[in-house]
Amino acid sequence: MKKNYYFLFILIVIVGAKSFAQQNNFQLQLQELDRNKAEGKATGQEQLVNPNAVSNLRVTPRDPNTKSTTCNCWIPRDTTWNICPFNGSGGSGGPGTAPEFRNDDWSTPLITLPFDLCFYGQTVNQVYINNNGNVSIGTPYSSFTSNSFPDSAYVMIAPFWGDVDTRDSTSGLVYYKLTPTYMIVQWDHVGYFNFDITDKFNTFQLIFTDGNDPILGIGNNISFCYQDMQWTTGDASSGVNGFGGLPATVGVNEGNGTDYFLFGRFDQTGNIYDGPQGANDGIDWLDNKNLVFNACTTSPNVLPSQNSLDACEVIHLCLNEILSFTVNYDSPEPGQTTSVILNPGTMTGINVISNTPGNTATINFTLTGTPSNIGIHSFQLQAQDNVIPPGITTDEFWVYVCPDSINAIHSPDLMNISIFPNPVHHTLNVRGDFSSSIQCALYDITGRTLYSKNENENNFNIDVSHFPTGVYQLQLSTAHSSFNKRIIVE
Repeated sequence: MKKNYYFLFILIVIVGAKSFAQQNNFQLQLQELDRNKAEGKATGQEQLVNPNAVSNLRVTPRDPNTKSTTCNCWIPRDTTWNICPFNGSGGSGGPGTAPEFRNDDWSTPLITLPFDLCFYGQTVNQVYINNNGNVSIGTPYSSFTSNSFPDSAYVMIAPFWGDVDTRDSTSGLVYYKLTPTYMIVQWDHVGYFNFDITDKFNTFQLIFTDGNDPILGIGNNISFCYQDMQWTTGDASSGVNGFGGLPATVGVNEGNGTDYFLFGRFDQTGNIYDGPQGANDGIDWLDNKNLVFNACTTSPNVLPSQNSLDACEVIHLCLNEILSFTVNYDSPEPGQTTSVILNPGTMTGINVISNTPGNTATINFTLTGTPSNIGIHSFQLQAQDNVIPPGITTDEFWVYVCPDSINAIHSPDLMNISIFPNPVHHTLNVRGDFSSSIQCALYDITGRTLYSKNENENNFNIDVSHFPTGVYQLQLSTAHSSFNKRIIVE
């Protein structure tokens, strides 16, 4: 019996020593990768597998109240969300450790989906979430410098493929929600390499579904959603202060060198954008965008993308004022031609100056405030490409024509106005510098007054918890001026 115990003891010592040696070697490799990237010697193709990877991925029931719309594609997080466990495999700056899993170039362990994602005609039910702004199929990627699409080396869904680095405590984290019919991944206020640079942050979201979930609608299975985007390029990709160098990529790539689509490559600040096949673009073009499409067919047709006029804000127009607009719709695929139709709806005083189809379609029009259109109105722009069946994007715009010509922005009565949150669930906060008593009113889209009160304070709140979900118009007015803003109640 003593011999058996002795041999068992020796076996435990040998196994323990081997495990210690493997872990020690793993740590040495990590240190070398970290050093190489900081010195500009890493390629981004280095890939280490964590011998102690642990996944906490879990499936939660579908929330029937979860929804995504053009004007509010961002899904608020609740207790059904988890932080992505970036401890599966990767390059430098990891693996992440619980509970926050802060890291540089790491990926989650393989995720088995409880639904089928249709991707270029194939059924996919396993993916990896990569810290660097993408989800991959078949292989995790530690690549921190993006390539343009098409690229035969990557099978990737990339809302923003760039060098995300969350190691600094000022950076946000990456979260996920997995349900029986969809998955959401959010990169929330994430920083860029090197982690000691924390001056700019990006916030973006990916949703992919079984193609039938109402969160994106039947026929769509992927959505890219953006809030404030502030950087494009990490230091190891030749970036300086978050810009320049090798650009970040937004798009989807099948990996066969043929099937792909590209929204753009971004390497600079500003709103400059000349379509997916043009020069590199400005990151601010992505702000508040929602790009929804179907990546199922072997030749997916991505809907035309509007990049000029915010459909989520009310256009303010005073009596006898004329505003000019130039709106562009881009076709994400090369060779397509998009045409635009303007439907005036309830808005009179619209005059189309020019309307030119193309891979980037352009429509120029004016809006005029007249006595006959005072109040709230809406009109639509419908962009359609020449694919069969066509891709159609419909944007609805709201216009408020105010009865007087004094603009609140230039009035001393109403200054420094801040209204939040918007969209709102329960309480709308109104803040500003008001030199006199103001009249506060909320109207529905028919112009019916639902709330009206005189306010004497610079800071006050409005309870909208009893309002039905929908779009409303908030008006703050004095005897000389008025301020109007579109409010979304959820």
